[in-house]
Amino acid sequence: MNKLKKAISIAIACCMALSIVAMSASAVEASSTTDQKQPEVLVEVIYNSYDEEYLKNIPFDDGTVVGDYDYEIRYIGSVTRDPTYIPYYFNAVSWITRDDGMISLSLDPNSKVRNDSSVKDTAWSVLSTPSNGVADNRNWPTNSKNVKTFRWQYDCHFDFAKDKDRWNIEPSRTAGSYLAVVANKCNP
Repeated sequence: MNKLKKAISIAIACCMALSIVAMSASAVEASSTTDQKQPEVLVEVIYNSYDEEYLKNIPFDDGTVVGDYDYEIRYIGSVTRDPTYIPYYFNAVSWITRDDGMISLSLDPNSKVRNDSSVKDTAWSVLSTPSNGVADNRNWPTNSKNVKTFRWQYDCHFDFAKDKDRWNIEPSRTAGSYLAVVANKCNP
């Protein structure tokens, strides 16, 4: 009987020790998760008619905004660009690079672009021209399929999401058709 009690006591002690070790491991894991540095976001500003507070509030598809992360803002406007073109159509234009490698061109079109399809098309021509727009940037898509999807994302925002504060279009995305872009809420 004493041997049985001793064996049971040892088994209980082992279970308790394992529980304590498991709880400690969970606590260490939770602690290291909360201590991890937040992902970094790089915002490369081509044009911004607002203040930096505006840039902190650029939203991502997952509902977070730039200011939720560790971020850096760089102003990359080119001296070779005619400064009247982009400001005529957009209140803000920035490239945003997230820590997962996703790159977006974040656009805040003015009311002329949002409400007139011919102005929207002219604004796209300005954006997609290396000398006056942003097509000279390393992030601009070079593959023709990506360029076409990039444009479709822009058109989709005009057609179905023109009232969104910012139109975020991603150069890496591809789609087989405009309808596929629309079916994926403008970002396939």
